[in-house]
Amino acid sequence: PRRILIIKLGSIGDVVHTLPALADLKESFPEAEIDWLVESKARVILNGNPWLHNVVEIDTHKWRRSWSLQTLAEMRRIASSLRGRRYDVALDFQGLWKSAFLGKVSGARKLIGFDRTTLKEPGCRLFYDEEIKPAPAVRHVIDIYKELLRSLGVIPGPHRFHLTVPNEDQHYISQQLSSRQISEFVILNPGGGWDTKNWAPENYALLHDKLHNETDLQSVLTWGPGEEPLVDKVLRACVAAPPVTFPTSLYQLIALLKRAKLF
Repeated sequence: PRRILIIKLGSIGDVVHTLPALADLKESFPEAEIDWLVESKARVILNGNPWLHNVVEIDTHKWRRSWSLQTLAEMRRIASSLRGRRYDVALDFQGLWKSAFLGKVSGARKLIGFDRTTLKEPGCRLFYDEEIKPAPAVRHVIDIYKELLRSLGVIPGPHRFHLTVPNEDQHYISQQLSSRQISEFVILNPGGGWDTKNWAPENYALLHDKLHNETDLQSVLTWGPGEEPLVDKVLRACVAAPPVTFPTSLYQLIALLKRAKLF
């Protein structure tokens, strides 16, 4: 294939999990132009990625919130832009009605997705030209995504991630850590996409106290938008000196993660 479209809209973690599949695609087809269709909120993960030719940004959440003639015009513009690329193949890693529909709208000569056993919305396979069923032994989501590349003859390689962090964001993290004389540290991240995913904040406090009493590792507490009350609960429940906290953007969080001993 000369032109390939990856469809993985979000979330941020899901986009990160798809990066090794992108690396394998570029390794197998170094001359191919690979584009990625992604939601606006996850686009930052793909900035500066050398394996991508183009990133097509959409905001389906905004479309659903405010339907208008302007929304319709934007959808038509994106559809026209995708069709103009004349993709040889589109790969739907998302497995939803909206992602499969966008794959069909792209006009790609071939749209590949998963079979019904893997899809969150099995009916969307109606749009696929080819369905892939992952091997039974494949369990981790990264390896499952790589199974989608089988029909293109791609041989899976080591998991490779490319996450670009601007120098100013790396400098910010260096300053935050050095000003607190922190060298080796553990990140505690109490939040999650759904409340049902979250461990009790009191348990994070207990874990921090145990780390403080039994190791030389400092705890650094991280959070996302709207999770400040959760952080307050953790801090109030700590008996030992509380964890270090400071705000981070997504880029800064990546820089912080790269330096942590444990997450």
